[in-house]
Amino acid sequence: MSWKGIGRLFFAFMTAASMYGGKAEAQDLMKDTRIAFSSNGKIMAIKPDGTDLETIVEDVPDNDDAISWSPDGRSLLYIAKDKNIRIINIYGDRKITDTGLNGYYPSWFPDMDDIIYSASNDSTYNIYRADTTKFIRTQITDNRRGVYSVYPEISPISDRLFYVEGDRLISAKIDNTDKQILVGGSYYLSISPDGLKLLFARYAATTVFRDDLAREIFLYDITDKSIKRLTFSATNSDNAVPIWSPDESHIAYSFPL
Repeated sequence: MSWKGIGRLFFAFMTAASMYGGKAEAQDLMKDTRIAFSSNGKIMAIKPDGTDLETIVEDVPDNDDAISWSPDGRSLLYIAKDKNIRIINIYGDRKITDTGLNGYYPSWFPDMDDIIYSASNDSTYNIYRADTTKFIRTQITDNRRGVYSVYPEISPISDRLFYVEGDRLISAKIDNTDKQILVGGSYYLSISPDGLKLLFARYAATTVFRDDLAREIFLYDITDKSIKRLTFSATNSDNAVPIWSPDESHIAYSFPL
């Protein structure tokens, strides 16, 4: 199995016990799980315990949000240097498919028949959907100039689309109707495998100097609409790119060293 999402080389880990306040049962999360990340022009994969570091693709840009595991854990979406979205089969011959789609922040539909991503045009980012056979794209958002719609993800249990517009966390139907603002001041986005929770980042006061701000990781519960802060930095920090483990017992996120 593979961790949903992407990240940098340096990660911190948080257990379910610290997220939900309960006692997490001991689980061996280090077996058969991988985290993919970009570093020094390469896409690499590593086990959560720091072992089995492996290069998957070389000569790519270092983008925090340029990688997405397929739901079955067998393929990766990534952004090449020409900004085209590509798919690599991790197992077997590692065949690379160039979709011909130019964009950012790609992710999969749960059935893997389609992908969703953002693309820029004239200082504007819109969200697009494309099938994984012919890669014909359909525009979903229609933003005015200067508006960014990024980090799109599809719920695994409903017909809802989640994304960040400007700094607002948005929920909408897949055609972008029934649009709802969930949270303000948001960056990044990762939906849980059960489809009931969202990880995101936003600025909050540090624990030592209350006038200083750090970018922290938060959890949004889609069912009861509650928000819980998960990280508490002592000083200025930039916690980013939160992702879920497949069983939701851990999360990982990047932070500067």
